[in-house]
Parts: sequence; C-alpha cells; structure tokens
Amino acid sequence: QVSKNMARNTKLSSNLAAFTWHVTKMINELIHSCVSINEQKDENPETGMKHTNVTMKIALVGKARVVCGALNLYRIMLHEAMVETLNQRRNEEQTDESFSSLEELLQFDSRLLDNVSLTDTNLARSLIDSLLNIISFSIESKETKKLIYSTPELYDTMVFTLQLLLVLFSSQLYSPI
Repeated sequence: QVSKNMARNTKLSSNLAAFTWHVTKMINELIHSCVSINEQKDENPETGMKHTNVTMKIALVGKARVVCGALNLYRIMLHEAMVETLNQRRNEEQTDESFSSLEELLQFDSRLLDNVSLTDTNLARSLIDSLLNIISFSIESKETKKLIYSTPELYDTMVFTLQLLLVLFSSQLYSPI
C-alpha cells in the first residue's frame, strides 16, 4: 500500500530519486567496506594465520543487511512507480512513443536554494553504475568470493541487486506493444 501511495505522487516529488541517491551511496559504501576488510588482514602471532578484524566484519554484516532492505524496498517502490506511470499515460491516452520510465522516475528536481537553481539530475546512470560495480566486485578475486559466500548478508545483497536489475532492465515490459 505504501508503494502505491508513493507511486501516485512520483511526478510531484523527487522522493524516488532521493531514495535512488541514498541506495547508490549505500551500495558504494558497502563495496568500500568489502575492499577494506579484504585489505586489512592481521596476522595472529601465535598461529601465524591471517584473520579479519571482528568489528569490521560485524559492521560489514550490518551494512549488508541495511543495503538488502533498501534494495528490496527500492525494487518494490520502483516497480510500482513504473506501473503507475504507465497507467497514467494510458489513461491520458497520450500517443507519445518516447516513454522512458527510468528517465522520468529517477529525475531529481532540485529546489531553488538562496535564489540559486541547482541543476536537475537524472540518477539512473549512477544507480546502474553502482549495481554493476557491486556485481563485478563480487567476482573480482578469490578473497572477495570467499567473503561473499561466507557472509550470507552479502550473498543476499547480490541476489537483491540482480532482482533490482531485472526490474530496471525490463521496463519495456510495461510499455504498450
């Protein structure tokens, strides 16, 4: 129900675009944390084996859980907004063939601040870049694969990333044939 209410007001606000920006930043921070945890290995003087800093691992799990939840909520909201946008266009009986739901839905319209108008930004590209970065990062090295497979929250993040990509790239399914 919340996603339907949000979708109804998508054109009037930049809430979905702002959420896109937050999701993008969260994904980038998760990638940075994974890189940091792979680089920061301490050697145990007693065993001579390398082990990961426990607090970094706990923080990584927390970040991965938050990103999973954000990706899932974002996917639900974006899908609903895409469907709602198409339904509005059908009801208005527009014959405009240039329907680009991502372009319209992910446009961040900035407000006038201190008599200075900030440029409007389409956040679709930065979102796609972040999603592709996390997928490519997942197959970067043996250590990365081991980290992802040993941390269920990171594995879930990859699943939610792929689900979101499916929704993003299947936008043509929403347009009339």
